[in-house]
Amino acid sequence: MRVGPITAPPEGTPVWVWIALAVFVLLSGVLIAVVELLRRSRAETAAAEKGTREVLEGLKAGVAIVDRSWKYTFVNGEGERLLGAAHGQLAGSDARRSGLDPAVVERLELAMTRGESADLEVRSKDSEGWLFVRTFRARDGAAMFFFDVTEVKRREADRRLLAAIVDSTDDAIVSKDLTGKILSWNRSAERTFGYPADEAIGQSIAMLMPKQGADDFLSIIERIRQGHRVEHYETLRRRKDGTIIEVSLTVSPVHDENGVVIGASKIARDITAVRAAERERQRIRDLYLGILGHDLRNPLNTIVASLYTLERKVPPELQHIFPRISRSAERMGRMINQLLDFTRARLGEGIRLQRRPARLRQICAAVIEELEPQYPGRIRFSADEELESDWDEDRLAQALSNLIVNALDYGSREHPVDVRLSAEDGNARLEVSNRGVPIPEELRPEIFEPFRRGTGDEQRNRRGLGLGLFITREIVRAHGGTIELVSGQGCTTFLLRLPLAAVEQRLV
Repeated sequence: MRVGPITAPPEGTPVWVWIALAVFVLLSGVLIAVVELLRRSRAETAAAEKGTREVLEGLKAGVAIVDRSWKYTFVNGEGERLLGAAHGQLAGSDARRSGLDPAVVERLELAMTRGESADLEVRSKDSEGWLFVRTFRARDGAAMFFFDVTEVKRREADRRLLAAIVDSTDDAIVSKDLTGKILSWNRSAERTFGYPADEAIGQSIAMLMPKQGADDFLSIIERIRQGHRVEHYETLRRRKDGTIIEVSLTVSPVHDENGVVIGASKIARDITAVRAAERERQRIRDLYLGILGHDLRNPLNTIVASLYTLERKVPPELQHIFPRISRSAERMGRMINQLLDFTRARLGEGIRLQRRPARLRQICAAVIEELEPQYPGRIRFSADEELESDWDEDRLAQALSNLIVNALDYGSREHPVDVRLSAEDGNARLEVSNRGVPIPEELRPEIFEPFRRGTGDEQRNRRGLGLGLFITREIVRAHGGTIELVSGQGCTTFLLRLPLAAVEQRLV
C-alpha cells in the first residue's frame, strides 16, 4: 500500500483539522506496517511449510497426517511406498479405507480425541513384512511416523534361534576377548566345566588350564589374533572340582564390522569317555593279538618239525610239495613274529634288540640274495663303503626286507627297486626307492601306523597284516635312528638314518 504526499492546510485552518491530519498520518503509517508484516508472515509461513514438506519427503521413514474427518492431508513418498499406494493416490482419501491395520486406526483416533501417543508393530499391507508405527496428535487431526522393521525382526528371530541352538547343543560354546576374558558361556559349558555362567563370565579362560598346559590358551589366542582358525585341537582342561578332562577344541576368530579380529568363539567337546573307551579297546586288541601270536607259534613249530620228518619218508614224486609247504610255514612264522613285535611295541616294551658288531653292507646283500629268487632282476643294490656298528643284524634285515618287499609290491614292475647305502654326518644312510604312482598325500601321515595298506590298483599283493612299516619304524627307532617317506614325481623313497656308534670289538 502506497500513500501520496500530504500537503499542509491553508493558513487559518482550525486546530482540530491539524489534529485530525496528524492522526490520519499516524494511522496510515501503522496500517502500512501491519500490511507489510502480514505479507512477510504469509511468505515465511509458506516457506516454512515448504521446507517442512521437503524435509518430510526426504526421510527414509513414512509420514502421514490425517484431519478429523480422516482425510489424508499429507503422505510423503516413503509413506506411500510402505502403504502400497501409487504417488499421489492417498492425498484426500479416507485413511480408514486405505488398508491401515485396525490397531493403527484405533491409536490414531486416541491421538485425535485424547492426545495419546502410542508405539506399535504391525504387519505391512502385503503381510510379508513388519512396520513400526508411532502415532501422535497433530494440528486438526493426528499423524503417524512409520518405517520397515522386517529385516530387524528377522535378525532378531535369527538371534533368538541361534541363542536357542547354542543353549541346547551338547558342545560347550564360549566366547572371549583377545585377553582371554570370558564374554559368554552356554549351558553345556556349565555342565562340561562345572562353573555356572555368572561365575565364569568376566573371568579369564586361564581358570580352565591345568598345570601341565597353563600356557596353552596363550598360543591359541596368538593364532586367533593373526586371524587363523584352530580346528579339532585335542588338549586337557580342568573342571571346577579339579577333575582333568580331555577336550577337542575348535576356536574361530570373531571380527567386527570392519573385519578386525576382536575376540574368539570356542566350541569344546568333552572326549574323556571316548578316549578312555578307545584306549581300553586298543589294550584288549593288543592283548588279544599277543596271546594269538604266542599260541599260534607252538602248533606252527610242531608243523615244521613234522614236515622235516615227513620229507625223508615221502616218495620222490611227492617231494615237490614240501618247498611250498615250507615257504607257507615260514610266511606264517613271519606273520606271528610281526604280531608279537607289534604287541610288545604297543604295550610299551618296544622292539627287543640283540646288538653285536655287524656290517650293514653284508646285511643288505644277504636280504637281497634271499629275495632274488622270488623277484629275479628286480632289485638293484649300490654301496659306497662298508659301514660297521653295533646293530641287531636280524632286526635290520627284517626292516630292510619289509621295505624292499613293500617297494616291489607297490612299485612299477617295469623298473627295478633301488637300494643305496652311504655314510652321512656320522650316520648310515639307507635308501629304498621304487618308481610308480606316488603315495596319496592324505595317506602319508599314517603310512607307518599299524594295519595300514595301500589302496587302489597299486595294492597288488595283500599278503601281510599291514604291520610291516610299523614294525620297521619301531626297529629303526630302537636303534636310535629315523625313517622318513618322500613320495612324488613318479618315485617313492624310504630313507633310513642309523647312527654309526663305535663298536666294542672290530669284525675281521
